[in-house]
Amino acid sequence: MPSERAGGSGARYHSLDGLRAAAMLAGVFYHAVPGFGPGAASSFAEWLHSFRMPLFMLISGFFGLMILEKYGLRRYLTKRWWRIGLPMLIGLFTFMPIYSMYGPMAGMFPGPGGPDGPPGFDAGPPRGPGGPPGFGEMPPPPPGMMPPFLQRFDADGDGSLSEAEWKKVREEGPSSGPPGGGPGGPPGFGPPGFGPPGFGGGSSSLNRRIFGETGRLFSLGHLWFLWYLLVFVTAAPAVSAVASWTTSGVRAATERLGGGLVRLGLAPLVLALVSLPLMMLMPSFMGWGLPLASGIGGQFPDFFFQYEPDWPYYFAYFMAGWWLYSRRVDLPAVGRTWLPMLALGVASYVAFRWFSDRYQRQTGLPHYGQLRILGYGLYAVGSALTSWGLVGLFQRNLDRPSRPGRYFSETALWIYLVHQDILGPVMRGLRPLRLEALPQGLLATALTIGIAVALYELLIRRTPLVWVFGPGRPRAGREEVVEPAVPADEIVSENGSEVTAPKANAVVDEAR
Repeated sequence: MPSERAGGSGARYHSLDGLRAAAMLAGVFYHAVPGFGPGAASSFAEWLHSFRMPLFMLISGFFGLMILEKYGLRRYLTKRWWRIGLPMLIGLFTFMPIYSMYGPMAGMFPGPGGPDGPPGFDAGPPRGPGGPPGFGEMPPPPPGMMPPFLQRFDADGDGSLSEAEWKKVREEGPSSGPPGGGPGGPPGFGPPGFGPPGFGGGSSSLNRRIFGETGRLFSLGHLWFLWYLLVFVTAAPAVSAVASWTTSGVRAATERLGGGLVRLGLAPLVLALVSLPLMMLMPSFMGWGLPLASGIGGQFPDFFFQYEPDWPYYFAYFMAGWWLYSRRVDLPAVGRTWLPMLALGVASYVAFRWFSDRYQRQTGLPHYGQLRILGYGLYAVGSALTSWGLVGLFQRNLDRPSRPGRYFSETALWIYLVHQDILGPVMRGLRPLRLEALPQGLLATALTIGIAVALYELLIRRTPLVWVFGPGRPRAGREEVVEPAVPADEIVSENGSEVTAPKANAVVDEAR
């Protein structure tokens, strides 16, 4: 663990900086692998999905409380709104329209007839042994899990979809054209009107009034995490204050309990227990487990006034990281237990895959409700333990400054925001090679990151845009400043002024 001056204002958490960057860069690979095809690459991508964004939210919460303690509430909110909200708004009117106009047609999605077919969201390749189902082979959502945009197919109004009703969904849903039902449509699952606004459906009311037919270009898409972060960093101080007030009478006991949970390795199990019902309350047509973020389809400016059903789940991880910062003295204990935590997390996910493949579709079993809870429970435990284990792995082995780690911690935000616009043409260019999914995904990821880095050096590093998508520009006579990409791990001196990273690291090294 890095040494700290009073109040922790001089510490830099290199391990979490690196892990946050790794989680964002892993998203490039996740999007480079066809989501519903069979095979090892898709299975690996599904495993990444089980913990990647929850882990990112956990780290964001950790740095959130750190910045609040350093700067106070007013500067904390100003900095967070600037560093999160501005990239989101810029991306909404640049990255997303570009992607919506040509991304799907550039080869982001497999089309009917194999890898050389026209782009579009197909019913998917047939399910291989043990592989994930294509859309055309997905089972109807279990009772109680039907998302709102499928409710119009519930002809008898019983809250579930029969085989006949589900057949109609599959007939009307998948599109053989570009996702979203036509040229320029954002990614979705079918023609106009199928799916929520911005996710295959038409523009929403306020969006349409302002932008007309072009409004569907301004969807959150993969920028959803920035909107969620903006909500979370705004709400967290109030939630934390209420929690502190309600436990003020038993503060010593709660401190001892918190420390014991971390040192004994029980904290991730508590997180799993809290996140389990929150995940089960999220609408999903993809079966057990974590669905795609509901905010993906949010359209500007309507999403400012909409509640997302997966907010509580991701906010639980955000607040877990917030709480972990208050227990940062116990980070070495997290590092010591990384291997069993990670091993148990992976084992729990493997058990979930077997269990869900065996029982998820058998909705007629007399104890299906209990089986569903157990399946979700395995998934929740796997997500929490894997996230915790990766925090420990980086804390134990990578909590030291390095040039590559620092560079990617500063550029990861830019890479992730721009990668969707780059990935489509890259995947189209790789198709003639007819590679297997895993090597194609790895090669597409490497090329996309390389192009994004080159664009960063050409367009961002030496321009005012570095204040938005990078760590900020150096002041006169300084090599660099310390504010990396969102959520910033900023370093301040004892009197509250910003210092350069080399100076701050020297202070930490001296303290060691």
